[in-house]
Amino acid sequence: EQNYPVQERELLAVVEALRVFRCYVEGCNKVTVVTDHDSLTTFLTHKDLRGRKARWAEVLAPYAPYLHIDYKPGRVNCADPLSRRPDFAGSLLLHGPTLTNPLYEVEEGDVCGEYGNYFACGLSTISSPIMEEAIKLYDIDPMYQEGGKLPPFITKSNNVYWCQDRLCIPNSKDLKMRLLQEAHDSPTSAHGGVFKTLSKLASHYWWPKMRKEVKEYVESCPICQRIKSPRHLPYGKLHSLPTPSQPWEVVSMDLVTDLPPSGGYNTVLIFVCLLTKQAIFVPTTKEAKAEDLASLFFEYVFRYHGLPKVLVSDRDSKFTSGFWQHLFSLLDTSLNLSTSFHPQTDGQTERVNQVMQTMLRATVDKYAEWSVKLPYIEFAYNSSISTSTGYSPFYANKGFIPRSPLSLHAPSSSPPSIKERVTKLKDVIQDVKAALDKAHKEQERQANKRRMDHNFKVGDLVRVNARNLRLKGQVCGKLKDRFVGPFRIVEAKTPVSFRLDLPPELEKLHPIFHVDL
Repeated sequence: EQNYPVQERELLAVVEALRVFRCYVEGCNKVTVVTDHDSLTTFLTHKDLRGRKARWAEVLAPYAPYLHIDYKPGRVNCADPLSRRPDFAGSLLLHGPTLTNPLYEVEEGDVCGEYGNYFACGLSTISSPIMEEAIKLYDIDPMYQEGGKLPPFITKSNNVYWCQDRLCIPNSKDLKMRLLQEAHDSPTSAHGGVFKTLSKLASHYWWPKMRKEVKEYVESCPICQRIKSPRHLPYGKLHSLPTPSQPWEVVSMDLVTDLPPSGGYNTVLIFVCLLTKQAIFVPTTKEAKAEDLASLFFEYVFRYHGLPKVLVSDRDSKFTSGFWQHLFSLLDTSLNLSTSFHPQTDGQTERVNQVMQTMLRATVDKYAEWSVKLPYIEFAYNSSISTSTGYSPFYANKGFIPRSPLSLHAPSSSPPSIKERVTKLKDVIQDVKAALDKAHKEQERQANKRRMDHNFKVGDLVRVNARNLRLKGQVCGKLKDRFVGPFRIVEAKTPVSFRLDLPPELEKLHPIFHVDL
């Protein structure tokens, strides 16, 4: 069953649930199944089912008249977290020994926290060793000594102080720490959040500023920091690359690999001018070395547009090689590489990649012919108006659009003078720059609605998201750590990227990370 396709595993859960809850659902007017797998909503309407799906359809058939399968995304599905077990490792508790005496919980509806009028909770059983230790510690806590300022809701009975039915805990760091460990770290608590931990403690105990101490303890728990997914907005406001002043002054490049073999090629090397948005699609192979890509750069970019001031790329090994670094140092051109696992730095080329692949899918009938169609795709892309500039890349780069089959019957007109053409091209460049500046500001405004500022600085200890890392000893994706570290920040490269001091086992990673990671 673990090897079933995803849809069948999700469907198996529905079938087994109806079998188990048969005594409850038979005879109901309506039974609703809520799932985070959208394709199940139409399963009951499928025809010509075979194999296990046909057998399962027979199991569901008696419920079909009143069975409804509704889709709800996992992020808003209350049942979804039940399938994601916390990665608890008892041997890794870092807060010291745990309390062995049981703490008995009251019903959730009766739990009271440190709020308002301190209303009474249901009577709970208090372990006597804790009570005996509290009695001894009352004598050294100024608040419980004679003349101390006790809140009016505190009562004393048999040398024990009570907040209604909850034992008052004196100001002992050791005793509080053991109670916090039991309410948060123990297997019966499984590292719950602030509310759950506070509810467990507040059912039986009271001390001043309990909520604040629980919050600090839970937020500083190293295991929670390592295993829990973040619930806040991504860190780091969007910072767009500066708008170039001239065409082909800043060029981005990227590789689209693993295409079907065509004419001896299986990869496309893409160059994009970040001002005019003109793109160049060059067929190549995945096996091409850094020197081969440099030759293509000089043949298709330098030959026609000169040497750019800045070349932007992701961290592909072909672009990070010493050859490229040495070549561009000799040519006095900077090679800007994206941070680790953050291709959004080169978002322009990533977007062109998507458009190119969509155009290929739309025009190629036989996969082996895509390299023949690539020049047509390049012309189609460069002759289409860009939404960010308001001009087609051809027009922004040349001041006119090359002829196409659609323009063969257009009436001829006298060509403008050289002075008029130069003036017009300058005006187009200024329009493009203004349009890009406006588009960047709008893009930042929209993106920053879903982002938050950070307060990281050099010297801080931070953790790195492990979603892109392969960690030794953690083969199960569901239960692996969410973060690794902590690592110290040694340098701020940009307002949103930092260099980290990585340990030897991670020395192969590029040490510069975006704050979102």
